[in-house]
Amino acid sequence: MTELADVYALDMGRRTIDKDMWLAEFSKCTTKPQILEVGWGDGRLSRLCGDHASFWFGIEIDPDIVPDQTGEKVAVYLADAATEDVWVDLKDELIFVDLVIIPYSTLYLIPHAQQIAVIQHALGVAPKVLVEVFVPQWTSSGSYVQLGACASPEGDDRMWARRSEFTVDAATQTTKAVRTYGPVGQAYVHQLEETIYWRMPSDLQSVVAAAGLKTDLRSGAPVPAGHVLLEVTK
Repeated sequence: MTELADVYALDMGRRTIDKDMWLAEFSKCTTKPQILEVGWGDGRLSRLCGDHASFWFGIEIDPDIVPDQTGEKVAVYLADAATEDVWVDLKDELIFVDLVIIPYSTLYLIPHAQQIAVIQHALGVAPKVLVEVFVPQWTSSGSYVQLGACASPEGDDRMWARRSEFTVDAATQTTKAVRTYGPVGQAYVHQLEETIYWRMPSDLQSVVAAAGLKTDLRSGAPVPAGHVLLEVTK
């Protein structure tokens, strides 16, 4: 099994980065906003939308994903956003932003018990948090397989095959995902395992509201199909 960084480009290449959605949210700020992104990854979103922000902060747990050059007006903290330490550091450094964004369903890679704490910590450095999450495709216990293809990570014209197997436990609302990748017609050469701690969007909204926070759940364009955008404020 390889680390997340080894297959990040393969997996993230198929995930939606909806520029229109994020720019529509940024435009609601009275000035060009300062953004803090939880789950910065390799900076794809900051490269796509960074011109529309005055500064872009990121929190990323995997140092192997972060490129040596992060770009102008970008600062990345190598830390686990599910722990309090990085949020304390941000406050100690007097870093307060206009908006915290948690894209790509990053929140669902954090155990259920910590998800609300992450949002609460984020509201300590910003007046608003936007959480993009997917609507779970499978909620009944069982195993499900998806087959697909992605571009070669080696920069050639070959296509790679991707096999994703999901084992769903409805009682705990967790899914064990095993993704394998390799050139079409050849053996799989990369494997990534992850646990997804999902909730139905309305359940997530209810849990956040029960913590005393204000919420607004949005779907439909410009939010990508199969996703929702949860706005959280104090």
